[in-house]
Amino acid sequence: MSVRGIGLYRNGDSVMRRDAHSVQINLLREYPYPGGIDLTWLTPIFHPNIHEKDGKVCIQLINNWAEGQTILSVVKALKQLLEHPNTKDPLNRDAAVYFDSHPDALAGGALPVKSGPRIVSPR
Repeated sequence: MSVRGIGLYRNGDSVMRRDAHSVQINLLREYPYPGGIDLTWLTPIFHPNIHEKDGKVCIQLINNWAEGQTILSVVKALKQLLEHPNTKDPLNRDAAVYFDSHPDALAGGALPVKSGPRIVSPR
């Protein structure tokens, strides 16, 4: 699944912005009950609530799963988590320290859209 929103990733010693991400959502045998969803962030990301090496996501919605929640609520929660990281209870402490010391890291609006070839139909 693709998620659009500003996020950060490490490129050597630099932290860069990215606005397109891939996430894998696995529905386990237990779904729709607690423990029935496994989330893995596939795109490299530098985020307090996402493990930088294996992409595992720590998200409150999954930890406190309740009847009536849907895959759509998971998708919305992922976008919310991407844009509003929880630095108070981090999975990635380095990222939490970075976000706390750079509170405007995700500010600045959307990244410019990359232009590609245009196809123009004849008139």
